[in-house]
Amino acid sequence: MKEFITVTEAKTILKSQRIKGKTAVLPLSESLGKFTSSAVLAPMDVPSFDNSGMDGYAIAWDETGEGREVTEVIQAGANPDFVLGKGKAVRIFTGAPVPQGADTVIPQEHITRTDNMIFFDSAVFFQGSKCP
Repeated sequence: MKEFITVTEAKTILKSQRIKGKTAVLPLSESLGKFTSSAVLAPMDVPSFDNSGMDGYAIAWDETGEGREVTEVIQAGANPDFVLGKGKAVRIFTGAPVPQGADTVIPQEHITRTDNMIFFDSAVFFQGSKCP
């Protein structure tokens, strides 16, 4: 007996299974354990700004340079009013707005910090490579 199947085999099995059931309109109080029969879309983005999904350091990605100077700290609820320059970094916390100019947040676990400088292995973050 086979213990594992491939992803392709699993997809084939799942596609062959059709869940057929009745649909009903229920009050929210009676919907525990149920699922929707159609997509539910929010009328707006919440939050309405780009925010960090983790504690770490926001940077403007640049594959050159050994380190980046940490110039600011941004906490959730803050309203940063600056543009992050190349070669700079900001300490950022989960839920905090990502400042203009930043396009990457490096998780704090991948950072080595010395005084106001951060360092990380950029090879870890190249497309196609695996994070440790």
